[in-house]
Amino acid sequence: MNTRKEINQINNKIDLPLGPELYKREWEEAKNKTGVLRLYPESGLDLQDAGSLEINWIVENLVAEEALTIISGLPGSFKTWLCQYMAVKTAKGEPVFGQLKTCQSSVLVVNEESTKSMLHRNFKQLGWTPDLPIFSLNLVGYKMSQLYVEAIIKTAKDLDAKLVVFDSFVRFNTKDENDSREMAEVMDLYRQITKAGLGVLIIHHNRKGIVGYSNAALDMRGSTELLAAVDCHYAVQRKNMLSEYVKLVPTKNRLVGKPRTIELRFPDGASEFEFVGADKTEAEKRTELLERIHGVVADNPGSSQTELIDLVKDSDIKAGEKAVPVLLRELESANRIELRRGLERNAYQYFAV
Repeated sequence: MNTRKEINQINNKIDLPLGPELYKREWEEAKNKTGVLRLYPESGLDLQDAGSLEINWIVENLVAEEALTIISGLPGSFKTWLCQYMAVKTAKGEPVFGQLKTCQSSVLVVNEESTKSMLHRNFKQLGWTPDLPIFSLNLVGYKMSQLYVEAIIKTAKDLDAKLVVFDSFVRFNTKDENDSREMAEVMDLYRQITKAGLGVLIIHHNRKGIVGYSNAALDMRGSTELLAAVDCHYAVQRKNMLSEYVKLVPTKNRLVGKPRTIELRFPDGASEFEFVGADKTEAEKRTELLERIHGVVADNPGSSQTELIDLVKDSDIKAGEKAVPVLLRELESANRIELRRGLERNAYQYFAV
């Protein structure tokens, strides 16, 4: 068995870093010349080194370099506006929704959905100016293929772009959306762009839903292979065509432990998506619950555990009878409340600290 040193000695003889370009070259040489395919295994220590690498966010917690992201929604759900807005903010290096940091970069928009006049109108409304490093390929008519992918990678790198936006998925696709094998082949083409170090953001459509039923993940049109293939998927949900409010619902995010649903407001003619709020994390919900229990103790000093349970029952605090003692012990451990022996045997009174 080769040691890490022996493997590194082999690997150091190559003139390209380990990655797609090297393996592409090795494949071509094996196929056309040598008939032998060389592989370059990395040791567990190499993987350990990789674990210290940080995620390079283009839009914090939403879109990252070397990651494949889909934003999907029904027609009129603001999905295109959202992606164009993120492109403008990335080009400017300004926070998205006034909350999420961006890494300033050029952006390449591959547009097969809108006319140039429509694209200009939207970008201008969103604060675009002609000097911003946003570049577009408009209504070229090419479908996704190996040749087109290689050209897009080269073009993006020549422009120093970190983000490539595709509008929309169906316009680049010649395969059956509902065929998992064919969709795997299509998504592999997009994955090649991410392997070149770029972030990919794809706009896609949702299927028409059933009234009264919705599944943010499964509403996306096409095979479930699409959801399996991406790193991140966000569903855009708008209550109705007249509503100014929209939710960005994460159904998958390999890069963030527990992503939040974000609620936004986008009035007619606005240049910004206004941040309305975001779902609380479990830790935040727990902290809020503890604070409310602490407030009950503070408002009712000297109460027994049974009395506190009854007080919580009569309030709008969502904590069951069995949960209250656990929360009280947690507050006691944090030195937020103290117990004093009561007059009755084995009875204790609770006081806020």
